[in-house]
Amino acid sequence: MNKRRISCLFLIFLLLFTALVPAYTKVSAAKKKITKIFSDDITVESGRQFYIGDMISVKLDEKSVSLPVILSTKEENCLYTATEKGATYVSDCPEVLTVEEKSGYACSKQPGTATVMVHCMGAYASFPVTVVEKGTLCAGNEEFADKIDAAGEKLAKKIPKKLNTENGYDLFRALKSYLTAFQGHSVCTLYGWDSNYEYRIAPACSSYERAYSMLKHYIAKYHPMCDKKYWTAEEGQYFTVSATSKQITVNMKKKLTKQALLALYLQEIVYVVDGGGPSGITYPLAINTTVQKGKLEARSFIGKYRDTDDRYIGHTITLFKLGSKTGTVTHVYCTRYNPANGKFKLHHKKKLALKRGKKFFLRIYTFDFYWPGEFVVK
Repeated sequence: MNKRRISCLFLIFLLLFTALVPAYTKVSAAKKKITKIFSDDITVESGRQFYIGDMISVKLDEKSVSLPVILSTKEENCLYTATEKGATYVSDCPEVLTVEEKSGYACSKQPGTATVMVHCMGAYASFPVTVVEKGTLCAGNEEFADKIDAAGEKLAKKIPKKLNTENGYDLFRALKSYLTAFQGHSVCTLYGWDSNYEYRIAPACSSYERAYSMLKHYIAKYHPMCDKKYWTAEEGQYFTVSATSKQITVNMKKKLTKQALLALYLQEIVYVVDGGGPSGITYPLAINTTVQKGKLEARSFIGKYRDTDDRYIGHTITLFKLGSKTGTVTHVYCTRYNPANGKFKLHHKKKLALKRGKKFFLRIYTFDFYWPGEFVVK
């Protein structure tokens, strides 16, 4: 039996099967980890190339994934892209849309509608893909659409099969470069409030969904906030703070591993974007941390406590390093924010000069707003 005949029989089987299975598919959680496979309407112009699995979401059973509190919702942490989960794909109309079976790399050929069958971890679903004439969706903005589509293609090539400490920083830089393509162009403003518009005019941009999903699940697995081994004796505190007049010392129970350090670093993308994706980027992206030689430099502020009315007054920007169980702050960095380029510029730097007996408050932005530290200078 030749390969063509086998492919035809397989396609006929899938067509018969998917006739009974809707695009929004529920799978028995008792037998499989997948509970849903779903997608928004997929509409693209002819001539576009993209990974269709980046537009298809796979929801796992909550019992099969960790549910840390650092993400905005528990639901978000249960979602993956079909690409991440190794789905396979078949198009019923290659004249309209061709799809590589294993990678899901699709190319829209001519106007029409094709149905794509998706097989993922034992579950099946089918999704219609509408292809329209080139220029239909982005009339008058073709140049911008081509620009961000090319940026999406470039990002897709930088996404690793598995995120680790060797390639994680490269992916972060690729994401930052990709988001730069949106600076000065709010997709929501240009094309209305449909959050799916950017993937219609530039479907390659859906690669962002895969990259973002990889980031958030890596963070969920390795972020210190998800590991009680990093906690101190005080409830809700992840480090203890002590200080002299010239140095603030931050101690954690456990040494920061390479994985935890990368998770802290990657959280800056999640924190700034706040899950909104490219549609949420209306200003240049400002990254608050850098990693150098295995150590993390992060922004924080110190607020002086005033006893008279029981509140903190004033604040400054400091930079400190956390690459082990102990991090220290020896200088105060005062910075000035420039909205034109979204960057903080160093205004002046001076050594710490804290008064003994005074109460201070330290908050580390990289650890988000859950981990404040209150201390009295000794």
